[in-house]
Formats: sequence, C-alpha cells, structure tokens
Amino acid sequence: MKTTTHRAQNGADVSATDRITQLYSGAKDRVVAGAKATDSAIRDKPYHSLAIAAAVGAIIGVLVGRRTR
Repeated sequence: MKTTTHRAQNGADVSATDRITQLYSGAKDRVVAGAKATDSAIRDKPYHSLAIAAAVGAIIGVLVGRRTR
C-alpha cells in the first residue's frame, strides 16, 4: 500500500516538475520576444524612445517630489 502511494506521489512530482519547466520555458520565450521587439522599436525610432524616456522620468520626478514635501 505504501509503495503505491509513494509511486503516485513520485508521478505527481514528475508532472509538476514538467509543468513548471513548461511554464518557465513559455515565460522565457515571451520575455525574449518582448526584449527583441523593444530593441527593434528603439533602433527604428531612437528620438521617440528618448522623448518617452524623458517624459516618464519627468513624471516620476514630479510625483516623488510632491510626495517628499
């Protein structure tokens, strides 16, 4: 009886490990694809990217500055 339970638990562990591996692999693929798309967009329109980064920085600066007063 214990042997059957032990085998069932090992089977569950293997499938859980496989599932986690699949989730990690899928997430990694999405992150890499997003990074490539971002890199491409920045290289295609560097001035737009710079303007967006400056605007986001200014907004964060204003919000942090208001919070500390």
